[in-house]
Amino acid sequence: MSAPVHAAAEHGGDVFKPDELIAHHVLDSRTLELPFVGEIHLPTLHFGRYELPITKYVVMMWVASALVLFVAWLATRRRSLAPRGVHNVLEAIVVFVRDELARKNIGPRGDRYVPYLLSTFTFILFCNALGLVPYGGTATSNIGVTAGLAGLAFLMIQIGGVRDHGMVGHLRNLVPHGMPV
Repeated sequence: MSAPVHAAAEHGGDVFKPDELIAHHVLDSRTLELPFVGEIHLPTLHFGRYELPITKYVVMMWVASALVLFVAWLATRRRSLAPRGVHNVLEAIVVFVRDELARKNIGPRGDRYVPYLLSTFTFILFCNALGLVPYGGTATSNIGVTAGLAGLAFLMIQIGGVRDHGMVGHLRNLVPHGMPV
């Protein structure tokens, strides 16, 4: 046994558990840690007999949503033919989502889904970026957030399928072609 470990064991020191140290910073909680302020206990909203707790991930989603709205406001603040600064970065993101995601995966009619894809892309981007900020958290690591985003994507796929092929045509596309009755 090494000398520091032996000395800690003799003095009754607690065993170092890295999983508890890391889990404290990664898992969702009903408190928010802020520098120079300390720990803030978040409220619980009551709707009749139902409780809706405000958690660290909910706050991070609110911050990400506010950042998306702020960036959208910055993008639409000044209109000019030659984009500069923030406008140039945002135009690159919009072109990427339109050309690389919508048109390549959906096809020529993919342009109508660019607003949905762009808002989802930027929301996930900001949620993940907030996880890199000290005292922040990655809301997309929560299964509830990813399930909500997956549910919205499922609805968009179904609505788009019915819109393009009609109800019967869309249901027919869900069954593999050549399958016997």
